[in-house]
Amino acid sequence: MADLTPPFADWILAEATKISPNRNRASDGIVGDPAHASRISDHNPSYGNYPGAQKYAHAVDITHDVSGSTPDAIFNAHAEGEKVRKRCQAGIERRVKYLVSHNFVTKRDIIASPPYWNWRDKASYDHASHLHVSFYDTYAVEHSVVSFWRPTINSLIKEEGGAMDLVRTPSGQGYYIVSSDGGVYCYGDANFFGSMGGKALSAPVVDIAVRPKNDGYMLVGRDGAVYCFGAAPYLGNLKGVKLAAPIVGCEFDKEGDGYWLLGADGGVFTFGKTAFYGSAAGKIKYP
Repeated sequence: MADLTPPFADWILAEATKISPNRNRASDGIVGDPAHASRISDHNPSYGNYPGAQKYAHAVDITHDVSGSTPDAIFNAHAEGEKVRKRCQAGIERRVKYLVSHNFVTKRDIIASPPYWNWRDKASYDHASHLHVSFYDTYAVEHSVVSFWRPTINSLIKEEGGAMDLVRTPSGQGYYIVSSDGGVYCYGDANFFGSMGGKALSAPVVDIAVRPKNDGYMLVGRDGAVYCFGAAPYLGNLKGVKLAAPIVGCEFDKEGDGYWLLGADGGVFTFGKTAFYGSAAGKIKYP
């Protein structure tokens, strides 16, 4: 049977457990039970709004319990939900479709004009034991691994996609721009060797690195997938490897015969003739 749980839903629960390792999980849930199936619910798996979408549930219930005897056993889901609501209201958090806390609902389009994201409508079912989070059915959201409970503004901006990086050419007389869908845009003496634009990706592209001779470049995806163009050598990737944090950057060595990949936690991965000089894994807090 196909997995009906998108990575983002797993990430929301896993991050909550990372914050409070001994928290109560009794009301955690993603895929709807038969009771949900009898009514309209984002817990019921459906196909995302993009070509080739997989059938996923698009909601998470996270247990609310403040009765624990130690801090690592307490997760105040409703208080955390209020923080998420404020980020939504500020336009910082855009992955959320709506929230349900206790018996109140908040979402952007609850009324036709501002103020948006206020607690307003009464929910059909009481949610005292948990916070309900519904999220959008786009590929980027379904596969998001940017912090949900403790995000930074920069991480959320980059998660939305669009332009991801600008890298100058070796001469400084031009530059390359890469977008999250793998598109490459060349200006000045930047040379176009191809792109992943319009092609199937296993995860959004997050960075581009240019060879020292300006005769090729590589793109890297959030999952560690590597795409090489021109004279850029393909020397391996991290796709399919279980990573402690998503990949956020890449760079060639001075000869262009090897490259480094950088994880969001400061981890460094080397390929080809590139030397390993150390990493910041364990020193940089992620998420």
